[in-house]
Amino acid sequence: METAMETAKGMENERSATMNSFRISRFSAIILTAAMLLSVLYVPKAKAATGTEYGAPVEVATPIQSATSIAIYDSVVGQEDGANVMYTTLAGEPAQFYVLNLDTYEVMRALSLPEGKDSWSHVIAPDGDVYVASSGGRLYRYSPQTKEIEPLGLIRAGETAIYGLSVDEAGNVYGGTYPNAIVWKYDPAAKRFSDYGRMSETANYVRSLAYHDGSLYAGLGTKGGLVKLDPATGAKADIPLPTVTGVTYDNYPFVYQLDVVDDYLFAHLSGGGISTLIVYDTVQETWRPEQFPGFHGNRVSPPMNGKAYFKRNAAGGNKLVELDLATFQTRDTAMAQDFSMKGGGWATIANDPLLPGPTLVNMRFDGKVGFFNIETEKYYEKPAIVAGQAIPIHSLEKGPDGRLYMGGYPGGSGAIFDPATGQTTVFPMGQPESIGHIGNQVFFNTYPKANIYGLDISKPIDASNPAHLFAIGEEQDRPYVNLTVGSKLYLGTIPDYGKLGGALVEYDSVAKTFQVFRNVVQDQSIVGLAHKDGKIYGSTTILGGLDSDPTSASAKMFVWDAATKRKLAEFTPALPGKAPTMISGLTFGPDGLLWAAANGTIFAVNPDTQQVVKSKEIYPNVVDYGMWRPIHLRWGADGLLYTDLYGKLTVVDPETLAFDALGVNTPLFTIGDDNDIYYASSTKLMKIPVTPRSAEPPAEPALNVFNGSFERPLSGGAIPGWSNILTPSANTSFSLSEEQAFSGSHSLKVTDTMTNESIAVGSEPIPVLPNEAYTASVQLYIDTGRTSFLARFYDANGVQTGGDLIQHVTTGLDQWQEIKLTGTAPANAATIRVFASVSLLYTTTSYYDHFNVIGKFPGDNAAAGAFRLAVPTDTVQEGAILPVTVQAEDANELYAAKAVVTYDPARFAVEDAAIGDGFKNGQETFFQLDADTPGVVRLIATHTGDRSVSGDLVDIATIRLRALTEGDSAITLTTASELAKIDADETGETVSPEQPIAAQVKIVKDFRDVNRDGKVDLADLVAVAKRVGGAYDAMYDVNRDGKIDVADVALVAMGALE
Repeated sequence: METAMETAKGMENERSATMNSFRISRFSAIILTAAMLLSVLYVPKAKAATGTEYGAPVEVATPIQSATSIAIYDSVVGQEDGANVMYTTLAGEPAQFYVLNLDTYEVMRALSLPEGKDSWSHVIAPDGDVYVASSGGRLYRYSPQTKEIEPLGLIRAGETAIYGLSVDEAGNVYGGTYPNAIVWKYDPAAKRFSDYGRMSETANYVRSLAYHDGSLYAGLGTKGGLVKLDPATGAKADIPLPTVTGVTYDNYPFVYQLDVVDDYLFAHLSGGGISTLIVYDTVQETWRPEQFPGFHGNRVSPPMNGKAYFKRNAAGGNKLVELDLATFQTRDTAMAQDFSMKGGGWATIANDPLLPGPTLVNMRFDGKVGFFNIETEKYYEKPAIVAGQAIPIHSLEKGPDGRLYMGGYPGGSGAIFDPATGQTTVFPMGQPESIGHIGNQVFFNTYPKANIYGLDISKPIDASNPAHLFAIGEEQDRPYVNLTVGSKLYLGTIPDYGKLGGALVEYDSVAKTFQVFRNVVQDQSIVGLAHKDGKIYGSTTILGGLDSDPTSASAKMFVWDAATKRKLAEFTPALPGKAPTMISGLTFGPDGLLWAAANGTIFAVNPDTQQVVKSKEIYPNVVDYGMWRPIHLRWGADGLLYTDLYGKLTVVDPETLAFDALGVNTPLFTIGDDNDIYYASSTKLMKIPVTPRSAEPPAEPALNVFNGSFERPLSGGAIPGWSNILTPSANTSFSLSEEQAFSGSHSLKVTDTMTNESIAVGSEPIPVLPNEAYTASVQLYIDTGRTSFLARFYDANGVQTGGDLIQHVTTGLDQWQEIKLTGTAPANAATIRVFASVSLLYTTTSYYDHFNVIGKFPGDNAAAGAFRLAVPTDTVQEGAILPVTVQAEDANELYAAKAVVTYDPARFAVEDAAIGDGFKNGQETFFQLDADTPGVVRLIATHTGDRSVSGDLVDIATIRLRALTEGDSAITLTTASELAKIDADETGETVSPEQPIAAQVKIVKDFRDVNRDGKVDLADLVAVAKRVGGAYDAMYDVNRDGKIDVADVALVAMGALE
C-alpha cells in the first residue's frame, strides 16, 4: 500500500484555512496557523439558545496510535561514539528525533522536537552536528556530544516547509522553502539566519537543494526548474532542463530531489506520471544523455567504489540499480525493496556476518530499516524499533454500524473507535480526505492520486481488507467529499498540482465500475454533494490543485441529473457581501430545503427555484474562507443543524436561525448514535455530551395514509402503521431508511433478491365509502430492478372485495416518480389498503414514500385552509414600506391562526402589523404581535365566541417592513405556522405548511436606476422611454402603477437632472 501510505508532498497537505489570496500557494502560512488554532479548546456553554444542552468536552481516545502508526520521510547515516548510527525523525505532535545504533540495532535515544511535527530533511555538518528541518519552517540541531536537541528557530516568517538541507565545507547550512521558493542560510558561528530571496517569481517550491564545489543547485516546483546559486554573491542562473520523455510544452514536473555524486548532479523529476532521473555534469555544465525513467526515489546513494546506487519502482521490480560512474552503464542487482528509500547512507556494520563490507542502509516510510549488502548482493530488512506516534486526525465519519472511522495525516494509519465499548482498532491506511459507506463497506478516499479503498466491516481486517478498489485518474488528486445514493457512491475531487478542474465521480458498488465527469463547473473543484429526487446537487471551490491560478471569482452550485448524467443547472446563490470562493456542507433538511455554508454564513436554497430562502451570517465579516476541506453540516435527532462553520462547532435552529456557538474550534466532527458530538482535536478524539431538547417529530405531510411519509420513529422495532402480509423470508426485507426521501428525511426501503419470492408491505386500513372513486398514489424510487404498487379494497370483516389495483414499474431508475392507481370502491367496501409490493419474477431495491389516497371519506371535513404569503412586488426601494400579508386560501370555519415569519434584519425592519379585515369579517377578534427578536415576527389572531370565517382567500394579517439596505433577501412563512378550525379544541387538529413559503425581494437604492449601475442618468432615461407603449416589464414601471408611460419617463428625467 505504499501509494496510499506515502504522503508524497508533505506540508502541502491542506488544513482548512481562511483564504487571503486566490493563488493557492499563498495559503500555507495561514493553513498551519489555522491547524494550530483548531486544536484550541474552549469551554462550551451549558445552557443553549436552541433548547439543547451541551456538556463540557471530554477526551475519549487517542485513536490513531499503535506500533504501526509510523510516518518517516528522511534519514541520514553517521557515526556517534564509535558506532554506526542512523538519525531520523518520526512524525507526530511533537515529532520524535531518533538515534538508532545500526551495529546493535537498538534505539540509543529519542528526543522531542518542540513544536515540530515531522521532518523532510536531515543533514550532518562537518563537525558531526545533525541539522533537522521541521514543519512550520523550524530548524533544529542535534549534538552528538551533548546528546541534546537545540531549537534554532524559524528560518523566516511565512515559510511553512523546509526541503533539501545542505551544508558547505565551513558548516553553513542551507535549505529551500515553500510557499515562497526561498533559499536560506544558517551561519552556526554567527548564530544567524539570512536568505537569498526567491529563486523564481512563479514557482512556490524550492523542493530540493544540493551544495557542490561552492555552488548551490535549487530544484523548483510545482513547474519544474533548476537554478544555480552562488552563495557568496547571491548571483543566480537558470539551468534549462533537457528534453525528457513525457514532458510536453515545457511543463516539467517537480524537481523533487537533488543528489550530488562526485561531480554529477542527479535530479529526480516527479509528477504527472513522470518519475525520471536525469544527470547534470557540473564540470562540463551539460546534461548527460542518459536518463533513467521508473526511478522510485527518494535518493541516489553516495559513491562507493566508483559506483552509485538507486532504486527502480514497481514496474522495474523494485530492484536496486548499480550505476558505473565512469561509463554510466547500469546493472539491475538481485536486491529489491518494495518501499522507496527515505534517505540513509553507507555503513560497515560491526559483527554481522550477513553484512560484510559496505552496506547501503536506508529508512522506510513505515519505520523498517533496509540493508543492501553490496558484497553478497542480498537485501535484509529489520522491523521498526521506533515507537508509533499518535497521528493527528485528518478525517472522521460515523459508519453504518455506529462506530467512528478515521484517517490521519501524515498518512499511514486509519482507526475505528467504538463509542459503545471504548475500543479502538488501528490498521494501515493512506491519507483519507473523506470517508463514506454503502452497506457494510466503508470507503476511504485517499490522497495522493485519488485512490479509493474499501473496508468490508463484516470481515476481519487483514492484508486484503481494506482493499484497493480503483484510482480515479483524470489528473484528480484529493477526494474531499462523498455521497451515498443507493448502491452508488458519488465523489467530488480536487485536481493535481498546478491543475484546474475537479471532477464528479460515480462509483457503482454492484457493477464495480466508475465514471469520471470532469469540469462539471469549469475550472472549479467539487466540495459539496447532496441528493434529492434523482438529482445530485453540488457546490464548488474556485481553487484547483496547489500552485494553480483560479479563473473565477465566485464558487458555484449545480444540479446534476443522475439518470442522464448531465448538468441541468449552474448558479451562484445570492448571499450578502462578497461572493464566496467556497460553498460546501450541502445537505437536505426535513424542510425539503438544500442547506449549505459559505464563509461565516448558513443558508438554505429552494431546490425548485434555486433561490436562497433563508440565510444567517453567524460569524460576520468572514471572507474567502476555506481551501478544499468542506464545512460539515449534520442533522441532529433534536431537529437542529450541527456544523463546524468557520472551524467553530455551532448548532443552528433551522426554523428560527437562532444558534449556539459551543466555544470549540475544530475542522472535523460527527454525531454519534448516542446523539453526542465527537470531534477531532489534533491527535485526540473528543466528545461533547448532548442532552437534546424535546424533539418534536418532523412535520408530516397531510396524507390520508397513516405514517404515509414514514417520519414516525420506530415503535418496538416496527414501522408504525405498516406490516408485511406475506411470509417473511431471508431474501426479502423492508425497513425505515434515510438513504432516500421524497419528503421529510425517511422512506420505506424494500428489498427482494429472489425471483421466486415476493413481498407486500401494507398500510393500516383506511375507511372508504361504497361506490366512491378513489385515487391511490405513491412516490417511488427504484435503485435496482423493478417493483410494483398495489391497492386493495376490503369489506367490514377485513376480506378483500373486488380485484387488485396494481401497477408494475420497470422504468425510471434513480429518480422519484409518482405512481397512481384509480378505482371505485365496491358496494360492500369498508376500507382500502395500499402496498409496497414486489411481484414474483421481480427483484429490486426500491424506496417508497408519500403514500396517499384521495377521495371522499366517512366523516370527511375540509381543512381550516392553506397558508399563502402575499408580497405586492419583488423589488422595493430603500426606505420604502413593503406590506407582507399572511393569507388563508380556501378557508373553512377558520377560527385561529399563528404565523411565524422570518426576514433578514440587515435588510428590513418591522414597522408594525395589523389583523386583516378579511379575518375579522366584522367580528370581535384578538390579535397579538411579537417582533422583539430581530429577524422573526410571531403573531396570533383568533376569533372569540362561536364565530369563524370562511372564504376563498382570507387576509389574516399584514406586516409592514421597512427596506433598509440594498440587496437580495427572502421573507419566509415557516412551518411553525398553524391554522385551526372552530372545532380544534375537540379534534386537536391544526394545519401547517408542508414547506416554508418564501418570497424573494430585491431592495434597490432608487427605482429610477433601472440598469442598477448606482446612478440615475440618460442610460436609464433611454431604457424607460423605449418601453413606453411596449410589453410590460415591472423593472421599468418606476412609479409601480402597473403601466409604463410618460409619468415613468418624467420621474427618471428628474433624477437625471438632479
